[in-house]
Amino acid sequence: MYSQDMTMKHKNFSLSRIKRVLIPLFFLVLIGLGIIKIYPGVKKQVLAQQNPPVHAFVLVGQSNMVGHGSLPLVQSASGNIFKWDNSAWVTGIEPVHYGEFGPSMSFALELLRLKNDANYKIGLIPCAKGGSSITEWQKGQTFYTECLNKVKAVQANGAIIEGMLMSQGEADSQTKQAANAWGGLVIQFAKDFRSDYGNIHTPFIFAQLGYDPHIVKYPYWKYLHDLQPAILSGHGNYRMIVTDDLSKNSDKIHFNRDSQVTIGQRFARATCKVMDCQ
Repeated sequence: MYSQDMTMKHKNFSLSRIKRVLIPLFFLVLIGLGIIKIYPGVKKQVLAQQNPPVHAFVLVGQSNMVGHGSLPLVQSASGNIFKWDNSAWVTGIEPVHYGEFGPSMSFALELLRLKNDANYKIGLIPCAKGGSSITEWQKGQTFYTECLNKVKAVQANGAIIEGMLMSQGEADSQTKQAANAWGGLVIQFAKDFRSDYGNIHTPFIFAQLGYDPHIVKYPYWKYLHDLQPAILSGHGNYRMIVTDDLSKNSDKIHFNRDSQVTIGQRFARATCKVMDCQ
């Protein structure tokens, strides 16, 4: 009996040692393969009780702004990045909106790198709604009003709105009429919303539609894609980022995680072409 007990203890000890070695090694392999991604900085969301962000950006549009990339098993964020959540600032981490991985954190991390200022604190204001058309973002509509209320609350908290990011248009590629109306409605939305928060000259950066998925539901995708650059004319604080070179999920509509990282970086670089990042 004594011999059997010792044998069992030895086996348990050996298994414990193996677990201590293999589990960290397993996570290192996942990190190396990119299955787990770690961002430098704080590792959990906490309320920003002191020194809240001053430089805020409004995130609008539909599901590709919300994000449909898979979430990494482990992630952390910079201590200089926050998101507005339930009437308070919390440390930023994906998902910034809800559900999955979008371009928001990548945008903020790249903007921090470009600003190269240890005191620059970024606040993200998530307003995007999956499936929303540009008509639903017009002044007086629910999404417009809800987002503006968030912006007013952020301003009351001491932040300055420094720009807007938009990824939208998929819903408006279902009919030719909607596609033709898209440009004028985006311009009206950008004018009204920035006027309502008090600075019409802040950057308005939008993402052009990605490659045509050739889905029956969206027959005017390519048509709208080709119309989108026209709204840049006469608007010096507008910028458009391209996305048709980026990979998507199997649904051919939503960008995968790696593509969302690239989109966020492109949003940041375009923003810096309008505002002074030096």
